Amino acid sequence: MRWHRLDVPGREEARVQRTATGWRLNGELEVEEADVRAQLHYEIHCDPEWRTCSALIEGTASGVAIRFALEADGAGGWTRDGTPLPELAGALDVDLGFTPATNTLPIRRLGLAVGESAPVRSAWLRFPELRLEPLEQTYTRETGQSFRYRALVDHEPFVARLDTDTFGRVLQYEGLWKAEVAEPSDGDAERPDATPSSGVRSAMTVFRGINVVSLSVPDLDRAREFYRDVLGLGAPVYDLPDAGWIEFATGGPGNLALTTAPRGWSPSEGTTVVLDTADCDAACAALRARGVRCDDPVVFPGYVTYCNFYDPFGNRLQMCGPAPAA
Repeated sequence: MRWHRLDVPGREEARVQRTATGWRLNGELEVEEADVRAQLHYEIHCDPEWRTCSALIEGTASGVAIRFALEADGAGGWTRDGTPLPELAGALDVDLGFTPATNTLPIRRLGLAVGESAPVRSAWLRFPELRLEPLEQTYTRETGQSFRYRALVDHEPFVARLDTDTFGRVLQYEGLWKAEVAEPSDGDAERPDATPSSGVRSAMTVFRGINVVSLSVPDLDRAREFYRDVLGLGAPVYDLPDAGWIEFATGGPGNLALTTAPRGWSPSEGTTVVLDTADCDAACAALRARGVRCDDPVVFPGYVTYCNFYDPFGNRLQMCGPAPAA
């Protein structure tokens, strides 16, 4: 993801990646605000439910070196360099005041339905002050991909609209940031621990990631009901049965489309659509309770747990989640 500031000079590049233990966000930016010129790097680790576990912020501000090494226990306790920070008690998210990347944390963690609101207490690193303090916020999901953000800053109300992609990454933060590129620049769109490969990746820079993956099905109406209601993907983002195309958002980068099967079609057993889940065992149990045929989950220690499952037509899909902690 690449953003530029709308109100002051500033640019940022950031990525979010799946890891064996949850999620990682990292970014680099340059920004100039209130006579402070900063070059910063941050790396944030979250658990599978998007609670902040650690945050490291390093760089310079007006030529002065800065470093914040934060640890969180996922239950509201925080430390900096091992020293407790009781003033941040109760916060589950880190909020870095110089980037829209950290708005993704509560958006993903809360999983709000359209029309729902929830309060958030964050560990806020103010910018340009570069001072840690608690911040009480509220997120309201107004549409499928827009949120109303509210906070009380220095006893004054602050309100902004956040427009996001289907994953929850901010595309436009009202008055402050706008995305220039909506996928990582190396094309490795949020897959687990993706690492650019020498030579090959640089030759593929015309691509920004996977837009949509399609499966053929012999009955679009029956398929719509299964993927919408049984798998819980919700209403299609495109529902074009006359064109033989129904497309669903999956909760992350890349959509899943269903297309009318050609004559002589047989179920897919080769290329597999892999859907992400926070808990593969629990997701498998939930789908089995809904009558979905599922194979037993398989664990690759330290990396991933995956499980094959099948739609009503025999197409094989797969879900994956983090491996159990050692």
